[in-house]
Amino acid sequence: MIHNTRVDASFGKAHSGASSMPTMRLRLDKRRISVSVMDQTADKVFEYCPKCGSPEFTSLRRDLFVCKQCGFHYHINAAAASGVLFYDGAGRVLFTLRAKDPAKGKLGLPGGFIDLGETAEDGLRREIREEIGIEVGAMNYIGSFPNTYPYKGLTYRTLDLFFESKWDAQQVEIDLDEVDGLVWEDPFTLDSDRIAFESMRQALSRWKSMHLR
Repeated sequence: MIHNTRVDASFGKAHSGASSMPTMRLRLDKRRISVSVMDQTADKVFEYCPKCGSPEFTSLRRDLFVCKQCGFHYHINAAAASGVLFYDGAGRVLFTLRAKDPAKGKLGLPGGFIDLGETAEDGLRREIREEIGIEVGAMNYIGSFPNTYPYKGLTYRTLDLFFESKWDAQQVEIDLDEVDGLVWEDPFTLDSDRIAFESMRQALSRWKSMHLR
């Protein structure tokens, strides 16, 4: 069930968070993941060929598996995500308060994973519409940064693309299943340890270099 709340845009605090995870059909080697599941990446948990079921499914490198039985090649590529740095006339940046792990309770940026067939911009607009109920205006590209995203015992490697946009919304509708609230922060005094992911810290650093006071 999705729980929404409507908040006036003059909020002192509020939030939006990221969302839909890509899925993989994996066979897990329970003997190998029983000790530290949160440290597992796909190259550590694949055991059988997803095409023929052979156990001769060999990792040639961390992003490529080859089946010795049927010759099937499986490439592990980065999952794509996008986020936005909303800023206001006072130079503050809008952050989300994450409602779920990973990094529950830390600051995030509005956005999420890009679905198949979407552009980074379309995926970002959809995520923001779903999470805080607004339509994004003009966006400018900031840059892309690699990241890791631990989810249900598997750590996904991602490539996160970030944009900036001037905030002009009057009212937001927050999906409380994803976001605990929204908060405006001064990006030049904010402790970066409060930010959920390294890619977001790098995006904020890039943004600050573009808007030096």
